[in-house]
Amino acid sequence: MLSRHEKDELHKIEQWFESTEPALVDALRTGRTGPLRRIPTALLVITDIVAFALLILAFTGTSAVLILLSLLVTSCAVCLHVARHAVP
Repeated sequence: MLSRHEKDELHKIEQWFESTEPALVDALRTGRTGPLRRIPTALLVITDIVAFALLILAFTGTSAVLILLSLLVTSCAVCLHVARHAVP
């Protein structure tokens, strides 16, 4: 259980949020957030093509930088795909 002082402090914090961030207060009270932006399909396709091309170049070449770059771009492509499916 909270003490009287803690309750007063929480009430002050609530009042501060209500005066400075009304949109945040409304979103927290209703449970609704603003519209989420989807990741464009073109970005996913371009990232996949670049990742595939870099992987082919990395497997045929011997450059360590090219191998690391291909792994980095492939990781980014995977993250984009996961993020796209995570957004409702």
